[in-house]
Amino acid sequence: MFFSLRRYMLQLIVCVVFESKTHIIRAHSIKNKKIINTYEKQFEDKEKLFDYLKNLAKEYQLHYIAVFFNAPTQGLIPTNDTKEFARFGVNAENISCLSLANAQIYTSLANIQEYKESFKDYGGLDFIFSPLSLLYYCIKQQVARKGIVLYAYRQAESVAMMVCKEKEILFGSFFDINLQDDASTLSSQEKGEENNPEEDIDIENYDFGNLDNLLDEKLDDLKYATTTKEDLSHFSSDMKMCSYIFSSIQEFYNNPLYKGNFIDEFVIFDNENISAVVLDYIEGEIFIKPQVIQIDTLDLMYELACKELKI
Repeated sequence: MFFSLRRYMLQLIVCVVFESKTHIIRAHSIKNKKIINTYEKQFEDKEKLFDYLKNLAKEYQLHYIAVFFNAPTQGLIPTNDTKEFARFGVNAENISCLSLANAQIYTSLANIQEYKESFKDYGGLDFIFSPLSLLYYCIKQQVARKGIVLYAYRQAESVAMMVCKEKEILFGSFFDINLQDDASTLSSQEKGEENNPEEDIDIENYDFGNLDNLLDEKLDDLKYATTTKEDLSHFSSDMKMCSYIFSSIQEFYNNPLYKGNFIDEFVIFDNENISAVVLDYIEGEIFIKPQVIQIDTLDLMYELACKELKI
């Protein structure tokens, strides 16, 4: 009875993305499936965001909070059998898993708890959305593509990757662009380094040692009206994303666990604005022209929260 009446009550759905320099909050008040008001703010100070959230939530009897989960301890294993985790070098203890079709997203329980603790004084956290789950949601909204398709989900400071054959997940990974190492792996204590099949993979050609050279080669081609420090920072982030893409492709091809077949298409779900120069660079390296689909992470989070709440 409550769920049938709830749709007629004024409710607030809050979506939050934490980043290293800017934290974003977007909230919609809804009634009878219609948006009444929208609130959006950006903060450099996380505590100020929480103060804003606290004051905003006071005005609503019902409010729900969703957060974008960008912890670097997350990853994806293309199996639903937890007994198979060890084959992929993942310790199945002290992790939380979410099933996606034939695969599972995993992360450390400690990180989940950390996110929950952050919101305990503000009504609690209702939804934690991994970029890998958002990526698969985007994939499912597309018309089924034939062949093997590489998908990427680009948020400002992270990129999630999947290789799919239609809706079957063959491979997945997650990277924090701010880190210099492959952040799709857990720490040695959580994941375990013994018998790790990924250790033999040579990704030397795609390390960050070449980043400065790539920047020098490509800067002249940038089409920005002015070359500012912000432009260079954005371009550097894009080039790191490229390195992660190339290393993921090489891992998919070279690691016998994935039995990687040739990738036919590359689709980027982009919350940013990847430059044409970067897209040309990717095409020149992997000989596949990237297809870009613009998305809004906060809109996707709101949409999924509404689906989960059935409102």
